[in-house]
Amino acid sequence: MTVRLKDITGSDITCALSITSGSPIAVEIAASLGFRALVVDAQHGPVSPYSHEMAGMVRAADTVGTPVFVRLPESTPGCINRALNDGVAGIIVPYVTTVADAQAVADASRYPPVGKRGAAPVVRAAGYGVRDWDVYKDESTNRRIVLCLLSSKEATENIEGILAIPGIDGVALDIATLAREVGAETAAAAGLPHAVAAVSAAQQNGSTCAAVVQGDQFAREWKDAGCNLVVVESDTRVALGAMKNALGVLKGAVTA
Repeated sequence: MTVRLKDITGSDITCALSITSGSPIAVEIAASLGFRALVVDAQHGPVSPYSHEMAGMVRAADTVGTPVFVRLPESTPGCINRALNDGVAGIIVPYVTTVADAQAVADASRYPPVGKRGAAPVVRAAGYGVRDWDVYKDESTNRRIVLCLLSSKEATENIEGILAIPGIDGVALDIATLAREVGAETAAAAGLPHAVAAVSAAQQNGSTCAAVVQGDQFAREWKDAGCNLVVVESDTRVALGAMKNALGVLKGAVTA
């Protein structure tokens, strides 16, 4: 069974904000503003899936019913398991280049018979043991979206094999990294034909294809290219812009 984006967010096309600050307050604000999904960046931000921090971020979004994906810092089974145990709606797993890498992600993400994830009834996602195990097991296997983060040209060239793995629901394209790898001057689709081809392959397969971008210009461009999940970086960048603006206003007021 493939988990569809609409099953998680209620929409075939979704814009999500990347949360790199590690702040539950930022999560609550963004969720309250109406983002259909949020992506907690544990790969570049200060949140660790090995602590209580991730659960706190998910709880903050739960207050308004907004699904939270997590961009993991690594692709190890333990890291994947901990994030899913905290009750995230989906995971974006880095360092996937080959079909074998994707198979390892699927094995770690899904309970048998789809994967090899170990049973853990007394975790947050399972209601600390209060929920019926079989109901939770079915939900975790069939209602949690698993995306492989593609950050190299080689990975995009292997996309058909990656998407063919049971338990892998789609891919996310790390647009900035893909652009740097080939020396593209910008993150424009025109300079990344291999990424555009990957989007097309995901569309033909009926899989979710996300693009992680900076700025609204590239968000629109990659949505138009066919990505149905656009992740815009980030709450920290937004805060930086607001602080610069506030500083300008205050300097103007003092010197006026």
